Amino acid sequence: MSKTLMLASLKADLTALENLIAEATKANDFIGLMQYKFRKSEIEDSIIALNRNLQLKANIALFFGGKPVFGTLGISANFAGKILNEFQSLVSNTYAFYNLKANNMNLPSNKGKIPLANDSNLMVTSVVHGSFGFVLEELNDETRIFASPLISVVENVVKIIQKTSSEKEEEFNEIITSLNMRIINSLKIFFHDLDSNFSTIRLVERDTDISLDEKAIHRGRTRTEHLEIDNIDIEIQGLLIGFLPDHLKFEIQLESGEIIYGSVDKYALEQLKQKEKPIIGNFCKILVNMKTIEQLNGDIKRDYLLKSFLDQKSTTHNSD
Repeated sequence: MSKTLMLASLKADLTALENLIAEATKANDFIGLMQYKFRKSEIEDSIIALNRNLQLKANIALFFGGKPVFGTLGISANFAGKILNEFQSLVSNTYAFYNLKANNMNLPSNKGKIPLANDSNLMVTSVVHGSFGFVLEELNDETRIFASPLISVVENVVKIIQKTSSEKEEEFNEIITSLNMRIINSLKIFFHDLDSNFSTIRLVERDTDISLDEKAIHRGRTRTEHLEIDNIDIEIQGLLIGFLPDHLKFEIQLESGEIIYGSVDKYALEQLKQKEKPIIGNFCKILVNMKTIEQLNGDIKRDYLLKSFLDQKSTTHNSD
């Protein structure tokens, strides 16, 4: 069970015991008072230990409400099976995307086998009530002594779901620039099936607890349904007029006069550090990844990532 849910359960038990202690005190029930205080001490120790405990593997609780759920009695097996599989797909695609990106590789946008899927598998470990839900935990070695990288991936998935369905348009625009089409496709199916089944969802992951009502879920579906993202690598050349190593940002003026700016890959930053001559104010050829994002309303946005420097002309730009 997630740390947040365990803490909530222990704190609820603690509150109940404090009420029992108050009643036992009024009734002069010294034996009951002693037993309640002993149990209260045990729970307080458990809360302290849980707060100190380092989480070594990923886990998350998904609670569902709405039409597929029958109170605390059960949930549609067809719906539950599909939505858990779609959440797993979202986690696996996100894990592969960030893992490959860290190694300067791209996650293919087309369909097919998900790379590194076996490293991101989750298992259902328990059923939880309070509507109806499931606890998912990472499959890993119990002898692990370091925190699993899948923890941050699940955390990012929750953030992606939250910002995609956020009332704030800027939060959605911010998050989609960091995704590729494979993750978007997983999001499309996830929101579509939640919305078409009139379901709500609550996600509890470590210290994060978010709830999406039917309106938020429909918003997420509408935003992702016609969202298209295209990634291509292109070579461009022009005058490098800005480069901020600390912020990983660049700005270049093309030969046409157009100015584009974007982020800088770590490999390009290392290249810059190794260059003997200053590069700012010089003409150069660079390899960039151009991400084109087309939304439902027809808006098109392009983001650029400087991947590497291909060459540099020795002549410096003359402003005359």
